[in-house]
Amino acid sequence: MISSPQGLKAHPAAVEARQQRIALARLMVALRMPAGDEGDQAQGRRPQRRTGVRGFYGIRGGVA
Repeated sequence: MISSPQGLKAHPAAVEARQQRIALARLMVALRMPAGDEGDQAQGRRPQRRTGVRGFYGIRGGVA
């Protein structure tokens, strides 16, 4: 947080980092990159749907 004449607000670097995480997540979905390591998924589960880039809004484990 930084102080400004309007009061406390989020640091610009934190805002930019959030936007970069979202852009990376959307690119990974568009390029059909796997969501994690091959061993992360349980046996017998259906594979991840890969119909498009819509519906992905964040990265798991990322700082919100």
